[in-house]
Amino acid sequence: MKSDAAAAMLIHPLFDASQTTAWSDLGCGTGTFTMALTRVLPHGSIIHAVDTDGSALKKIPDHNHQTEIKKYHADFVADALPFQKLDGILMANSFHYVKEKTVFVKKIEAYLKTPGCFLMIEYDTDKANRWVPYPLGFQSLQAFFFTCGYLSVIKLHERDSIFNQAKLYAALIRK
Repeated sequence: MKSDAAAAMLIHPLFDASQTTAWSDLGCGTGTFTMALTRVLPHGSIIHAVDTDGSALKKIPDHNHQTEIKKYHADFVADALPFQKLDGILMANSFHYVKEKTVFVKKIEAYLKTPGCFLMIEYDTDKANRWVPYPLGFQSLQAFFFTCGYLSVIKLHERDSIFNQAKLYAALIRK
């Protein structure tokens, strides 16, 4: 996906704020959505990009659109992460790799400020395959986060997937 299309998936009034924010992109890969997030966050914000693929992290610049990007070679599910007090956590096509989702959310929400939020980009399917082992379609994601105590799970945007298996959706999750 190109950066323009990725950024369009993230558009929401939450990002119209003038105060700088701190975010993490968990499972960032080569940074497609990291770069997109730099386009919607206020200038001066910071993104902590996390991935297990060190060579992918090297493709991400240290700055983009006046946003600092710090990169961490880590497993976001298993490892302790070297940041805290985040305004938001972006997970673009990475939540479907988390098997124990409830345990993971309880662990990772400790890195969020109150009120913090999750921004998820996922396939709108509950049917697993070898590339998407633990999927949550939008309705399942909504039900899951409601059981975790979140009060707002809204679909921001959706678009066709290039793999033609299911649409991609962007969801904003808040307590």
